[in-house]
Amino acid sequence: LDSRRYSMFYCRYIAYKMMLNIENKLNITYDWVVHARLDAGWAEPIKPCHKWTNNKIIYVPDTWMVDVPDTFAILPRSTSDIFYSLDYLLLPGILCLGGPNLDLTTLTTKSLQMKGYNDTKIQLIQHENCLTLFPEDYTMNDANTNSVWSSAGISEIILRRKLHRFGYEIGLDNIQLVPLSMFLVRYPYNPICFYLKTTYLISWVKVKQAANTALLSSCFIMMYDMFRYNHINSSICQINSSYIEPLDNDT
Repeated sequence: LDSRRYSMFYCRYIAYKMMLNIENKLNITYDWVVHARLDAGWAEPIKPCHKWTNNKIIYVPDTWMVDVPDTFAILPRSTSDIFYSLDYLLLPGILCLGGPNLDLTTLTTKSLQMKGYNDTKIQLIQHENCLTLFPEDYTMNDANTNSVWSSAGISEIILRRKLHRFGYEIGLDNIQLVPLSMFLVRYPYNPICFYLKTTYLISWVKVKQAANTALLSSCFIMMYDMFRYNHINSSICQINSSYIEPLDNDT
């Protein structure tokens, strides 16, 4: 029903399961697991492994829009099962239906009946509506589907709820934000540099890090060079001046 989010979590788990199979086959246990995306780019190198403390701390980048990014993570092996588990994801109060790009009209009784669900399953599905489960989260109107979706259905916030269930929170220092400027590239080669814009960053991180106009500009310049190097029409990656804003005392 929410194929975009569930397929993402499922594919991540399957990749992780491949690693578990290798551990079993070779009778080894890895010390670290790195969660990374093939469509991610970094504007700076990642510190070598001996710089990290393997004491059940989850490391995530601080240049993102929510406080537990799911775009990149450095995980001690003792934390990786929690991070990737689908069983934990399906515990009550964690996963819900109704994030971005989900047309909530697909959760109507008529729509679910047309998909072949019986009355019992329809009640279970409709109960998992993010708007019902998390009324305190903010809502947005989707102009494309003319429907309302909840921030509770954003994948990063779902991840935060799962980690919270097992005692992991930024305020407890077992989730640590790492200064790491990164961005995503999605087809058709659209660099998501705008997440480095200060207004998109985690509000209470803005005053603590160096994500500023220079870093944002560098992201666009690097993307331009990447496209040019790969012989891709560089006109698809233009520095948009609307993304550049003056610095203030808080940035």
